[in-house]
Amino acid sequence: DSRLGDLGEHDLLLPEPGPSRARLEMAVGFDAKVAAQWTGGDPDANLTATITIGSNSNRVLYAVGYALSNTNAVHTIGAFAGGGGGTWTRVAQLTSTPGLGTELSIWRSIGPATGAQTITWARIDGNNNAIDVCLVSLYNVSQSAPEQGTASNTGTDASPTVTITSTSGNYVLDIAAEITDTSTFGGTGFGTVLDSRETAGNISTAASRAAATGNMASTWTVSIAGAWSDLAVSVAAEAILKVSGVSSAGGIGRVAGVAWANIKKVAGVSA
Repeated sequence: DSRLGDLGEHDLLLPEPGPSRARLEMAVGFDAKVAAQWTGGDPDANLTATITIGSNSNRVLYAVGYALSNTNAVHTIGAFAGGGGGTWTRVAQLTSTPGLGTELSIWRSIGPATGAQTITWARIDGNNNAIDVCLVSLYNVSQSAPEQGTASNTGTDASPTVTITSTSGNYVLDIAAEITDTSTFGGTGFGTVLDSRETAGNISTAASRAAATGNMASTWTVSIAGAWSDLAVSVAAEAILKVSGVSSAGGIGRVAGVAWANIKKVAGVSA
């Protein structure tokens, strides 16, 4: 039976080498992360950071960025560049003006090259008081539709939070910022804190693999209530068929007469 309607194991009748076990793997994997920041006045150059990307399949590199302006105008984050040939696209953005102009922004590059990659965040004006970026390398990410969705929220209390709809196996990236220098962040956002800064505006970035399908809420606290922003993205997994006891794609391609090119489309499983 070649129908793969869920994520369990199934008996497959193969002309050769014989009966085998198959499963669909749908879980984003964490590869590496690195953070960089600039504080203390107007930066004189672009911000750069170098991350070493592994050789896993279906790679996507994310840049989770924060900018604090020393003017009351909403600040706009410049574009990212670099990463071994990948094209950068902004997938989420949140701007606010709680006395100072701030922006949270999430960018991504599909299919970055492996090895050490230097990423540049363009400086676009002289009004940055602080800029911060956390680069996150993920794998087993959908290459055709990397994000299931995004969510954002703002407030002025002591519990920054955002709720996002996700699917089991996805990976949620979340960034929260509060414009209160003497306050400190607590909590873990969506799970594991990847980056936390407490100068020139507090910022924390967290990530977590979604354990279930449905709504997920971040869990942040701050020691002093103040204006905050929270932005999240749910990174979607690529469906990968794995069959035990089969040594080649050719063998898998003969599963119940289903062509290898269509194997991911069996029983509604998208490519």
